[in-house]
Amino acid sequence: TIMAILTGGFVGLLNGVLVTYLKINPLITTLATFSIIRGLAFVLSEGQTNQLSNPAFNFIGRGDILGIPFSLIVMILLYLLFAFIMRYTAFGRNLYAIGGSPEASRLAGIAVTPHLLIVYTLSGLLAAFAGILTVSQLASSAPRAATGLEFTVITAVVLGGTSLSGGKGTLIGTIIGVIILRILNNGLVLMEVSSFYQDVARGVVLILAVGFDQIRIKIMLLQQRRQKP
Repeated sequence: TIMAILTGGFVGLLNGVLVTYLKINPLITTLATFSIIRGLAFVLSEGQTNQLSNPAFNFIGRGDILGIPFSLIVMILLYLLFAFIMRYTAFGRNLYAIGGSPEASRLAGIAVTPHLLIVYTLSGLLAAFAGILTVSQLASSAPRAATGLEFTVITAVVLGGTSLSGGKGTLIGTIIGVIILRILNNGLVLMEVSSFYQDVARGVVLILAVGFDQIRIKIMLLQQRRQKP
């Protein structure tokens, strides 16, 4: 478990180095390393699903405390921790500034590269931990698990108000985006809508969310121009 988390952190740090020092596009970088790591997972497992019967490990994803799923408790604690960091610490405020304008942040004296390296490393650590939760919930190491989930995550985040242009977004908004997406998925399942159409619905929601974000940005720019003397 510890090795898995450390490996995730290393991959995140590698992404950060590729983006900050080699100036490779962040989206291309993460998609490329994602493809590499998934490919290695198939190579190491030979494409086979292995059952896990360790009670302590399975508790991470399937256990509960006083009737509350342990994974839900972990999620809430992580949300509260990072919501506090983003709202009440200099590090969090610096991240918003960097997201809005890396160059302006650099001129303001913010160490942009170290901040980005930390964020990419944290992202890798959390992604690895999410993988551990998934494996624990399935009680098996399935290399094909969570295929396509990355696009669902992007949809939920954008739907929650996070701007793809950077500098805007909250964890509360992300939670709301996740809830809306789950309600949509559950509703389609209850209506016995084909899984293929569910993918179509998620794609439409992503396009609408991004479209509204772009409209919001254009409206803000127009308002700023009108306010200028």
